[in-house]
Amino acid sequence: MTIFLKRRTRTLFSLAVVSGLILSTLVSTLAVSAGSASASSRRVVCVGTTQSPGVLAGKYRSGVKIEGVCAVNGDPTVVHGELTLAPGSALVAAFALNDLTGKGVSKLTVLGGITVGNGATLILGCDASSFPCVDDPSQSAPTLSSPGVLRGNLNEDRPWG
Repeated sequence: MTIFLKRRTRTLFSLAVVSGLILSTLVSTLAVSAGSASASSRRVVCVGTTQSPGVLAGKYRSGVKIEGVCAVNGDPTVVHGELTLAPGSALVAAFALNDLTGKGVSKLTVLGGITVGNGATLILGCDASSFPCVDDPSQSAPTLSSPGVLRGNLNEDRPWG
């Protein structure tokens, strides 16, 4: 009888701990989701370097500014509003695959305008027949495509390239 009570007590204790963890995870997730929602209403800045590029992935509701080097290689990406490349920055959106997870695709859609600053570089889209995607496994006989989409104006101030 003592062994049964100890097992039952351990089981109840384990259930209480697991329930507490689930509840705290749920509360944390809701708090983070609320924070993300408010953050998405502000303009996002993507910052990176050539050794460690920033990654744009997902939906951005109030535009994006690129400072440094960034890539669209983690998911389909949609920018509502202005996409701005600061002077000397670079954005490479010429990946067809989701290189972060190994599953899915990458693509950039801008529902607004793009401004490319002085000395900045924008690579928007890739095509198997004319400009191979950066992550195409066969660069000599490419098969992947990821056309970029722009639903606005393209403005530039002496871009590089």
